[in-house]
Amino acid sequence: MKYTNTHDLPKAVVEALIGDDFDLSKVPANIFWATRLINSPKIAQLEVRHWGEIEADVSEKFSRVLGSALHEYLQAKSNDANRLSEEKAYIDTTSWAVRTLPLNGTLKTQPWYDADVIYVSCRLDSYEEVEGRGIVDDYKTGKVWTAIDGVPKPDWVTQNNIYAYCLRKIGFKVDEIRNTYFITDWAKTKVATDHRYPKIPIVLFSNQPIWPDNQVVAYLESRIKAHVAAMSLDDDQIPECTCVERWTKPTVYAVMKVGRKTSIKNYYGEDEKGLAENYAASLGTNHYVEKRPGSNPRCESYCALTRWCHFYKANVGASSQGAEE
Repeated sequence: MKYTNTHDLPKAVVEALIGDDFDLSKVPANIFWATRLINSPKIAQLEVRHWGEIEADVSEKFSRVLGSALHEYLQAKSNDANRLSEEKAYIDTTSWAVRTLPLNGTLKTQPWYDADVIYVSCRLDSYEEVEGRGIVDDYKTGKVWTAIDGVPKPDWVTQNNIYAYCLRKIGFKVDEIRNTYFITDWAKTKVATDHRYPKIPIVLFSNQPIWPDNQVVAYLESRIKAHVAAMSLDDDQIPECTCVERWTKPTVYAVMKVGRKTSIKNYYGEDEKGLAENYAASLGTNHYVEKRPGSNPRCESYCALTRWCHFYKANVGASSQGAEE
């Protein structure tokens, strides 16, 4: 990956931010990280193929480094003998057994490693037993709006269940999975003015649904199939990211009343445009429909692969160019 420093950050800061960069193109083709397996096959493949060409500003590394630093700090301070922290495990997708690495061990030197076998790599943040209950905990950092929303992201639940599967396979019981969420933009002054605002900058997303083993295996099989299929396709042939993966916000047709700032009722997508128009007409001539165009925020602001993405070039990029013209 190529980094720019458009904001003239000090050399020491730049070196620290990119110091832990990992070359994704060097990851063995038979190893799928759990977090990347959950992600879009298109994103995963384009990253591997174009890693040396991708350009990003070094400032964009800050949030990731902040999260990594927090993980390292929590690991260093975790000295409870009843707690597992930062354990590495590999799911063998031929037998669905789980293998673990000894301290300072390397994957390819393990007697069980086979280059022809696909493994799902997992790195557990924390597992502990509290009053006889086994708890899987994964640490996350992010903005306060996620905490206010109060719902764990679906990817978190999936990731936690893959980790829970690993633990069960090596003899640990799992009674609860959760995320400990560290808020990076928390402001104490807002606590008193908004009853929804978190009282402290750390929030627990607890009691997430626990999947049975067969559900985890079925999920992993489907994701591996999708990612393996993408490997043999040209860039433009890899299926586009799903709406969920693009963080799509649908086009809204808002029924408005003259002189009123907020909508009376919203209709979503082109299929409901007619419904919005009919409803506005039924309310009288002082009502109208306001179109609020949809968007794909991940494509527009958070993806460094747009140069090689056929969806972006045909949709997001084309619409942006049209708006400029």
